Amino acid sequence: QLLVTVEKDYTFNPDLAIDIDVNHAVEMVKVIEDTADAVTKINLLKQFYMMYRGDFLQGEITDSMVVANARYHYKGIYIEQMNTMLKLMFDLKDYAGVTKYAGNILALNPRSVDIHCWRMLALFKLGKLDLMKGDLICYSHGHYVGLGRELGAFGYSVRRNTKKRSSR
Repeated sequence: QLLVTVEKDYTFNPDLAIDIDVNHAVEMVKVIEDTADAVTKINLLKQFYMMYRGDFLQGEITDSMVVANARYHYKGIYIEQMNTMLKLMFDLKDYAGVTKYAGNILALNPRSVDIHCWRMLALFKLGKLDLMKGDLICYSHGHYVGLGRELGAFGYSVRRNTKKRSSR
């Protein structure tokens, strides 16, 4: 049995020798952190990037606090490592690489503010984003777009007109 109940929660069965990709990822993070050369570190981080396939135990036992905490923990490690990779690539002026990887990372983790920032900085360096001309921007369906005049707000199309109508 893979998962066992322990004090009203689930955990991996300690009697089984379990070999899961998370164990390999944790070992790889140790190697990455011990690597000093930026290019070698980027290559290791790209391998780490390829290992990530989504949330830990996605679709499995979603009500378990053990699984929920593990998901949060491992996603944090992934985002931290990807942030490091994008910073190193940016420092080496690989702006096209930053935009490519950041876009792919955001497809799996769209709420990562740091990853959005690296992507925007790289787009700016590539001349594809002019913050001075664009004024405010937003991220929509994989693109950063400028914001113009407000067209309306939530519920504006059904809101009653509060101005008093003039009598004829």
